[in-house]
Amino acid sequence: MKNGKLKKRALIFLSIFIFGWLAIVLANYFNYRSKIPSEYGESYWTGEWESDDYFMISGRIVADLPENITPNQEFEFNATIYYDLWSLYKTGETHEIIMVGVFSNKMTEGDNSENPTETEYTVKFNIKNPTSESYISEQQISYSGNCDKDFTKVSGYYATVNPSDNGAFYIDK
Repeated sequence: MKNGKLKKRALIFLSIFIFGWLAIVLANYFNYRSKIPSEYGESYWTGEWESDDYFMISGRIVADLPENITPNQEFEFNATIYYDLWSLYKTGETHEIIMVGVFSNKMTEGDNSENPTETEYTVKFNIKNPTSESYISEQQISYSGNCDKDFTKVSGYYATVNPSDNGAFYIDK
């Protein structure tokens, strides 16, 4: 008799846990979608970021990169940083920033060292003016990583100052 009650309670607890988790994930998704700026065109890139230094600090990033990216040429773009609802820092907040980026050629030597082949690009993104009113406090963020040759996927690491943090990110078109 006790064993049957225990199984029933465990099933109820598990059902409530799964329903609660699903509700939080859906609320996070709809909160994020409602905060993407409407002026971002068809060329926006989306992705995720996660802190390596702090537990449960993560979110999403949306960037309005130019449609045609020229290697080794600096460009400006708007980005929105979103903090997940379960983040322990800036829960559910978004911050719009202006960034400067450059995609640089990355050469590999392969089998023929006299004729290297281009395989991907290195990427650097930085906040244009970290003390501007467009971003909270004087936080500085630097992203660096690699991009595929088709300019559709970027992954790498970020570092911030004020507050200090390091983590991983990816964005794709």
